[in-house]
Amino acid sequence: MLPLERQNQILEILEKRKAVSVEELCRLVYSSGATIRRDLALLEASGQIHRTHGGAVFVDSNAVE
Repeated sequence: MLPLERQNQILEILEKRKAVSVEELCRLVYSSGATIRRDLALLEASGQIHRTHGGAVFVDSNAVE
């Protein structure tokens, strides 16, 4: 699977579940923990998610603060 496809799949999972662990993402997208953590770092840098200890949460860009 290409990195962009995997990252899009991670975003879809997070959008549905709102929060997910690295371990769960490993099982769902069939990737290693290191790969998932690298993808989460890229997604966080782009402002699409927020990383937590052991996982990530979805950042809703439509939410009003």
